[in-house]
Amino acid sequence: MARRTTWGIATDVGHVEKWQPALDMIDEIRSWGIDVPLVVADRGYGDAAAFRLGLEERDLNYVVGISITTTAHTETTAAYSDLRRSRPEAPAGLSRAGPDGEEAGHRGRQASRPAGAVF
Repeated sequence: MARRTTWGIATDVGHVEKWQPALDMIDEIRSWGIDVPLVVADRGYGDAAAFRLGLEERDLNYVVGISITTTAHTETTAAYSDLRRSRPEAPAGLSRAGPDGEEAGHRGRQASRPAGAVF
């Protein structure tokens, strides 16, 4: 509390995520009639999904850095496990299993994965 008083920060001011003031500043600039053709930000902002969503909600074009652990997917992306579950069954009397009892399609996918790939 002493540091807040030293720096003149009011006691009723709480924590605000780093990206929120950035969106507020963009809104302020746009309220003055200034066009924002592109927003460019580092990964400190890009890793925050709420910041990217805020830019999309404002219909803004943006380029942001992201860390290597951040994932992004298209709207039509399905999880690999969901795709395997949704595959139709083999016709009656036929089996997808090969001579070793393993599904034929699975053997091909397994062999073609690059080393270290995660699916």
